[in-house]
Amino acid sequence: MAQGHGLICLASDTSLAGADPFEMLKAGGSMHHKDHLAPFGLDAGDPALWDKGLDMIFGFIDDLEAMEA
Repeated sequence: MAQGHGLICLASDTSLAGADPFEMLKAGGSMHHKDHLAPFGLDAGDPALWDKGLDMIFGFIDDLEAMEA
């Protein structure tokens, strides 16, 4: 479920219309990654996608470190 949540966070609000992240998860490795991401308006070749993903991960790390303090 974490993958679906991450995908929702990365996709823009308008690109989620009619797209179900769980359909992508159900498909497993049966589709090319571009076909998995297309319904969400995401392109793995776009550096901005990776920047958003890394920012999300860094935010999770910051949250965990804040819990330690």
